[in-house]
Amino acid sequence: MTRDIYRPFPEGEREEKLQAFAEFVKERDGVPDLATRTLSRREETLKRFRGTTILYPGTFDRALFDAQYRHYDKRRKTPQEILLLLTFIKLNNVEAFAVEKSFRAVERGVVRFKDDLELILLLEEHYHTKILLSAANLFGLNLEPRFEASLGVRVINTATLRLPDVIGYPLLLVAEFLGVIMLLRMLRSLREIFKATPPLCDALEERLIDVLIDEIGHVTYNRLQLNSWGLAQAKLCLPLVAVGIGSPVGEARALGLCPVPWRDVFTFEMKQVPEEIRRQAFIA
Repeated sequence: MTRDIYRPFPEGEREEKLQAFAEFVKERDGVPDLATRTLSRREETLKRFRGTTILYPGTFDRALFDAQYRHYDKRRKTPQEILLLLTFIKLNNVEAFAVEKSFRAVERGVVRFKDDLELILLLEEHYHTKILLSAANLFGLNLEPRFEASLGVRVINTATLRLPDVIGYPLLLVAEFLGVIMLLRMLRSLREIFKATPPLCDALEERLIDVLIDEIGHVTYNRLQLNSWGLAQAKLCLPLVAVGIGSPVGEARALGLCPVPWRDVFTFEMKQVPEEIRRQAFIA
């Protein structure tokens, strides 16, 4: 993907692909409503996710989870299952922060959507918050979203909102790309951790794949906004954004999900995405 995302589109092809992507998104998401922050078809998916019964086998250590959720202590022995759930939830916190800040900027008139498609993509990000949080339901937990993020994430989010498009889109492209890599590493990890409990593994995987399909589309969208100069800027931004985002949560580090080796960041290609995801995502 790294090589692919920095390849400029032939003259005249970008608009055609943008239109095709817009049709793909509308078919996938349904009707947007900014007032209620909803997408009609995604509401159906979310309702199904939230209605899933508890699938975690055995006894769940709620006291340990609560303590590590409040403040992660790497010295405290924590099962991989809880570490992965905490990663789901705390990655959600980072995204929840960025999305909430974006919505508030729009409501204040600081940021305006270029078109309806940008509105829908922001609403998709809003659903990612809810989808990842619904993983807690599978363990018998009912959690509310939190809006926390590191200084690096705050700076990058502010930059993408305030800076001109010629700078904002390259930053967004790289941030979305790094997000795809992180989610794919989580997918491999959960398949290993929960391989003995297929129903739970499948339910977690379905949620992660639903988010991944969107994120791959967001990489495509931001790439389509850029000409060869903008794509070159994105390539230059990659190390800066990677350092700024850093290792999202301590639990992810404990699972070996991050930091992502630089070699993997700079050599990643779309063929590494599982076929079942590539079939469903929009890849230009």
